[in-house]
Amino acid sequence: MGVTALVVVVCALVTSLATVLSAWLGATDDAMAGEAFSSEGYRARQLQVYYSAVTDSEVPPDAAQRLHGSLPPAVADVLRPPRHSVATLPGIPQTVPRTYIGATAYLSVVGLPDSEGLVDTVQGRLPRPGSPVRVLPAASAAEYDGPDRVHLVEVALHERAANLLGIEVGSILDLNPIRYGGPGGPLPTLLRVVGTYRPAGPERSALDDADFARRPAVTEVPDLFIVRAAALAADDLTVLGATWSLVPEVRFTFDPARVPTAAEAEELGVHARRLAVQPWPEVVSSESVAAVTGLGDLASTYLGQRTVSGDVVSLLVAVAGWAAAVVLWALAVVLARRRRNVTRLLRARGAGVARLAGLRLREAALLVLPGLLLAAALVSLAAVEVAHLVVGLVVAGACVLVLVSGQMATLVALPARFVVPVRDGVHAAVVLLAAQTLGEIERLFGL
Repeated sequence: MGVTALVVVVCALVTSLATVLSAWLGATDDAMAGEAFSSEGYRARQLQVYYSAVTDSEVPPDAAQRLHGSLPPAVADVLRPPRHSVATLPGIPQTVPRTYIGATAYLSVVGLPDSEGLVDTVQGRLPRPGSPVRVLPAASAAEYDGPDRVHLVEVALHERAANLLGIEVGSILDLNPIRYGGPGGPLPTLLRVVGTYRPAGPERSALDDADFARRPAVTEVPDLFIVRAAALAADDLTVLGATWSLVPEVRFTFDPARVPTAAEAEELGVHARRLAVQPWPEVVSSESVAAVTGLGDLASTYLGQRTVSGDVVSLLVAVAGWAAAVVLWALAVVLARRRRNVTRLLRARGAGVARLAGLRLREAALLVLPGLLLAAALVSLAAVEVAHLVVGLVVAGACVLVLVSGQMATLVALPARFVVPVRDGVHAAVVLLAAQTLGEIERLFGL
C-alpha cells in the first residue's frame, strides 16, 4: 500500500509541476516580451512613414485609415492609427535685414494639425495660419535680394534655439538658398518670428513627431557650433499651402497601442522588417516613400533572450524528467515483484500478456488520475489558459507508459537472440541523450 501511495504522490507531483511550469513559462515569455519592448526608447517602438517632396496642399482625411489598413495584421494589432506632421527640409536661416546669428544653424518649418496644448508661449504669441502676401518693411526690403512683396509665414521658435541664435521676436527670416528668380516667378516665402515657446510638459506627444521640435540639437566642437532646430507654424495646411524651394515632407507616426505578447512578438519580428520594402498607398502626391521603425530589432532582441532562457529551462526539464522516469520505473519494478504471486495465479488461470498489460494500464490510469485532478484545480485557481492542462495530460500519459512498461518488463522474457540487441540499443539511446545534454550545457555556458 505504501508503494502505491508513493506512486500516486510522484505522479501527482510530476503532472501538476509540469502544468504549473507550462503556465509559468507562458507568463514569463509575455513578461520578457513586455520588458524587451518597454526598455528601449519610445521612438524605437514607433513606426514612421515619410512621404518626401509632397506637392498636395492638404492631407486627405482618410489617409490615416488607409495607411493603418495597409499594415500586416501582426503589426496593425500593436500600433494605433497614425497622425501626421509636415516639415520642410532644413535651411540655413538668415535674418532680413542681415544680422549676426550666433551659430551655424539649420532650421525647418514644422506644421502640426493641432498644436493646442502641446506648447506654452514664453514670449509673443503663437502663429496664425496662412501665408498671406505682405510688403516688407523698408529696412528689410533694402537688403533683401528679391521683391518687396513676399509670402510671410508666422512661426514660433523654441526659446533655447532663439537664445542660442540671437533671434528676437519680430525678426524676419529667409530660408531660401536660391535667390529670387526675377519677375514672373512665384513670390518667395519668408518667416516672421511672432513668439517663442517651450513644451507644455515632459510627456510624449505629437510634438515629438517632428525632429527638433521638442528641443533643439546642439553640436559643439572646437571652432564649430551647430544648432538644429524647428520653427513651429500654425498648422499643417500653412506649411503645405506655402511656396517653398525646400519642398516639404509629410510624416505619419504610428504610436504603440500596447506591448505585444510573446506569440505576437514572433510574428512582429517577421513582418516589421518587411515594412521598409512593402508598397505604401499614395495618400499624397510625393516623389518617394520610406518607412523607419525599430520594432523588428526589438523583436529580435526578445527572441534572442527567449532562446537563452529556453535552453536553461530545457536543460532543467530534461534532468528532472530523467530523474522522475528513473524513480517511477523503480517503483513499478517494486510493485511488480510484490505482486509476483498474484501474477502467477492469473497466468495459471489463462491470463495472457495482453490481459495483464490491460490490467496494469487501467491501474496506472487510476494512479495518475489524482495528479490530473490536482493540475486541473491549479489551472482553475490560477485563472490561466486551459491549454496548459494539455501538458499535464501528456506528462500523465508518460507516467502511465513508464509504470506499465516497468511492470511488464519483469513478466516478458525476451528470446536469447534479442537480449544483446535490446541491451545495446538501450545503451546507445542513453549515450545519445547524455551527449545531447552535455552539448546543451557546453553551448549554454560557452564551454
